[in-house]
Amino acid sequence: MIKPEDHQDQLAFALQCPHLYGDERDTLIAKWNQVQAAWGNGRAIRHGNIDPIQLSARNMFCRFKAIGYSRIPENKDKDGLVWLQIDKNSEVVREHQNQFVTELQKLLGAGNQLNIAIKVDAVKSLPDAQNPEKSNRCEMAIYVQEQMNISTGAAPAPTDTYRVPSDVLYGNFKQIEDKLKNMGISNIIRRVAYTSEELQQYLDKPPQGISEIQWSEAKKHNPDPKKLLPVPMLGFETLNKTHTHQRLQSEQQSLRLNHLKAKLQKLQDATTERQQKIVEHRKDADQLSRKMLRLICRQEIVRNVSNENFSKDEEHILAHLENIYQNTKTQVRPTERLRNIKSHLKEIKVGGGGDGLMQAEWNDENGLSEGAEKSITTMLVDQQKQLDAMVALLRNDVSDMNILKGDLASF
Repeated sequence: MIKPEDHQDQLAFALQCPHLYGDERDTLIAKWNQVQAAWGNGRAIRHGNIDPIQLSARNMFCRFKAIGYSRIPENKDKDGLVWLQIDKNSEVVREHQNQFVTELQKLLGAGNQLNIAIKVDAVKSLPDAQNPEKSNRCEMAIYVQEQMNISTGAAPAPTDTYRVPSDVLYGNFKQIEDKLKNMGISNIIRRVAYTSEELQQYLDKPPQGISEIQWSEAKKHNPDPKKLLPVPMLGFETLNKTHTHQRLQSEQQSLRLNHLKAKLQKLQDATTERQQKIVEHRKDADQLSRKMLRLICRQEIVRNVSNENFSKDEEHILAHLENIYQNTKTQVRPTERLRNIKSHLKEIKVGGGGDGLMQAEWNDENGLSEGAEKSITTMLVDQQKQLDAMVALLRNDVSDMNILKGDLASF
């Protein structure tokens, strides 16, 4: 059987002018060969005496092809990382991680060697087409660490340990691949960074099934040549698999974002609740401070009740307060005060005193003019408000004094 990638000229001849019957049936066979080549599957017949060409997605005439971009691996071979794809949920794998690592160590033949230990670098979920919300596939990155000298029994220094290279560990896992499948490991992957020579060699030669023009355009439109590498996707199955993987990856990221959104909402609710509690605690603290102030006052009263009398300053303040209180009780009413002011103004007019403004506002028939009466009324109202405020303050002081007298009486 002839492979199309090795005989491109023969494949082109089979698609254009096959020779089997020498009549119009050859045209029908040519069209059938073209359909198979475009699909990337089947056998292209060129001549009755020549073996047919086995078609695959790597032939130049396959229509189901595209070029994507993959991230260039950054891990080095000395890092020793190998990825194991496991057909189990990531939470289950994390829960039984110690048992899983112990079983791997037994399969590698390092169960009794104290200087060799399998370390887990990371565990992450993978998209699952059957169960997008709760994936039953995950990926575990592991490496093997070997201690050079354990005779001292002390903790190994960084210079005393080294990691088994990725190529060596990958080869050992491939030898026991059948046993690993019994543990649920479906695939073993090695992601090692390319050297500059290997990278240049990969970019210089287009892969099979990709033309020079397509490959040069892919390299030209690379969004980040330092981090991304053009990768061919050949065949309907590969394209469908890539599309499904991207869709599942997007759904997984969307679910993760929803999970983070719900967690942020919970944190925001908890923050609001704590802020409300802080306000309540501040109110309680204010009430406690008032109670504490009262207790301090009563403590001072108890301490001084049997030892000292009122000081001279306190007696002076008390006499002044009593005088103000008596004055407010015997204060004349506003109407009487107004009459006194009017009579006083009349005396000023008769005696020829007062300024010209007051004399102009005075009227023999009606007394004060309307503007003067409003000015005097406003002044009296303001004074009355001030007196009322002072009376209220004094009443509060008297109430506090009564409370203190009651406390003194109780002692």
